Amino acid sequence: SVDEFARWAKLRRRLDALSASFETVSSDLSIERTAFELYVNMVLRVAVYGVRAVVSIYNYRVAVFYVPQNWFYPVLWFLSLPSAPMGSVSVTVWAFACNRVCKRAAAIFNRTLRPRIGLDRLISY
Repeated sequence: SVDEFARWAKLRRRLDALSASFETVSSDLSIERTAFELYVNMVLRVAVYGVRAVVSIYNYRVAVFYVPQNWFYPVLWFLSLPSAPMGSVSVTVWAFACNRVCKRAAAIFNRTLRPRIGLDRLISY
């Protein structure tokens, strides 16, 4: 029984050492994963918003399309911001509208279809 206790104590010390080692490695991996996710998130945001800014600046005075003047008369000035021709929709306004539609579509997808097809278990944000 003293031999069993000594063997048990030795195994317990080994288990404690391995558990501490596991916790250290797990903590380090968690920190690295978080740093990587932040870096990728930052790069993607800079890429998306940077491309949108470059397109808006490069096509500053270009109209995406023209609207009939009697349809949206009170808001024609707003649709042509920052300096597209009056009666047209500017690239900046069009990019803003597309962004809003995409965000709404993603929200609807996340709320309705994602739970049905089982993506909740696979992907967590």
